[in-house]
Amino acid sequence: MLEGTIDTTQLVSEEDSGQDGVKGMMPEAGGYMGRAWKVWPFNITAITHRDDYVYWFPLAVNAETTNLMSLPAEASVYDACRRISPKLFDTCQVLQAMRGCLGVVIRINRKSYRDEGLQNNLAFGALSAHSDLGWVIAVDKDIDISNADDVLWSVITRGDMKDGMMLSPLAKVSGMLAEGDAAGTGRKVYIDATAPFREIERYQRGHFKSVDLDAWLGKDIAASVRSQQSDYVKSLLARNF
Repeated sequence: MLEGTIDTTQLVSEEDSGQDGVKGMMPEAGGYMGRAWKVWPFNITAITHRDDYVYWFPLAVNAETTNLMSLPAEASVYDACRRISPKLFDTCQVLQAMRGCLGVVIRINRKSYRDEGLQNNLAFGALSAHSDLGWVIAVDKDIDISNADDVLWSVITRGDMKDGMMLSPLAKVSGMLAEGDAAGTGRKVYIDATAPFREIERYQRGHFKSVDLDAWLGKDIAASVRSQQSDYVKSLLARNF
């Protein structure tokens, strides 16, 4: 642990070259190198070990930080969507590639054709619930929203990029988004990757009967097969798809 004091009387460059705002200095939560800026210096007085530290400093680029960032984003979206339509809204998740707060997947469970269109209301609420959010993807109840492959499959096979995608006017977004400018504004994106309720029969996923691989292949070979399966395949098999 580093002990020291923060000197608020001066500003110093984070990077030795002094190329503030230009040169990359340290990996950031978005996955890219963050630029150096002038900040208050932290003067280290000791290197110690103690349990009652004042501040834990996680590395920005790793999953520890993005998981922490996703908690308030998911909670904000969950609360907003539950207020809009508690019967239709199922749950939501920020995928790892969404870097904590850059996007969210919302899952709905329509029970009637009268529910059609409410997924869009939920998306509007989600985009407003957390100012950093730049992307919202709506999917159906049969999608594993913890698996990016399943979400992308839904976008590709159910998304209508003519009528089911929206670009917002300029709004507040995270500076880590590609469209974000120096003022922190950009266009938010919404993709409706749900199947039309009136045509839901067209979108029934293929089901297979469970097979005991141990009995067919033997435990050793079956274990070898399972070890080579991707997370997406494991997700499909767990749901009998």
